[in-house]
Amino acid sequence: MKITNKNLAALMISTLAISSAAGQTYTLVDLGAFAGQSEAYGLAAGSVPLGSFVNPDSHFQSVLFTTPESVLATVGGYKEQVAFTSDASGRVYGTSYSFGDLTPSGFIADSSGVSLLAPFAARASNSSGVVAGTSYAADSGLRYLPRAAVWNNGTLSVLGTMGGATGQALAIDDRGWAVGSSTTANEASSRPVLWKSTTPTDLGTLGGTAGQATAIYATRIIGHSQNASGVRRATQWTIDASGNVISRTDLGALAPSAYSYALGMNSTGRIVGTSKFHAVLFENGSCVDLNTRIPPSAGWTLEKAWAINDAGVIVGGGSYLGFPRAFMLLPNCSADFNHDGFVNGNDYDEFASLFDVADIGADFNHDGFVNGDDYDLFAEAFDAGC
Repeated sequence: MKITNKNLAALMISTLAISSAAGQTYTLVDLGAFAGQSEAYGLAAGSVPLGSFVNPDSHFQSVLFTTPESVLATVGGYKEQVAFTSDASGRVYGTSYSFGDLTPSGFIADSSGVSLLAPFAARASNSSGVVAGTSYAADSGLRYLPRAAVWNNGTLSVLGTMGGATGQALAIDDRGWAVGSSTTANEASSRPVLWKSTTPTDLGTLGGTAGQATAIYATRIIGHSQNASGVRRATQWTIDASGNVISRTDLGALAPSAYSYALGMNSTGRIVGTSKFHAVLFENGSCVDLNTRIPPSAGWTLEKAWAINDAGVIVGGGSYLGFPRAFMLLPNCSADFNHDGFVNGNDYDEFASLFDVADIGADFNHDGFVNGDDYDLFAEAFDAGC
């Protein structure tokens, strides 16, 4: 029977209802072409991964995973350096430290080179270059205790706690609102918190005692918190314009009683993290193992997804033949049939017109034939949105 455009449309409607499980697939890019281990923690403009690798002298060194790699100079006499984040101007931020030294320093790398910011561990920046992280100071017992801190235009401000002695800030948005964790009195527990200024607000948990927030964008905060059974689960907090918590959502895990952590989020609310030592994507109410979204790659296990940008590019760390290795996942978008950067009816129309006349251009699976297999694969990709 000849399949016309009208018939194809009817078939596609029925197939889309059962094809949504296919989901987004990715091309795996190995970022770890170094002598030692590597990890990618963030993405700069242009989807350039950034992070660290272990150099031949066994020191951590910050790097932009370009081609060839752009290794950032270590300054200030520090031995170790890790890049974590960048701002809208392309400036890169991270932490310089030495093992055994209790005073790390944040750094900035731009067109003029690498320079130190202030004595704190820089972890995240907003688009204008306000940086959140952790400072360290000695208490009366000469213990060096971590405190959440924000660096802004040369000034380092230490943030308040929930009554305990310690805290850390892990993300900051363009309002200057920071998120992270802080201990309560007598260090009884570590709570997920939001700082709109220097005073923290407890975000609450899924029924347990502890948690931590790792990213914030608009009305969404993500991280992890304990449930009533004490299991740490990836959590999303929805807040209103004043920062009040409206809801808390358990994002799931790779098994009903397994742990999970939400580590990164883009502006559209797509969330990545880890569960059961596998990198995961939280989508459509499910926790998806990213290892199932890449072609079989001998020796690879994707373990943590640290960041995802608005283009859907994901970076993180995994294991290749047993060695720690940085990776990048590039989303495949085969449903963009006309290659205009969008998935819409124009892609369907172009595929349908070729499929209707059995044109080889509709050979979606590249097996040399135009048949129902091509239609099924296109329908799955179209339904997934890419």
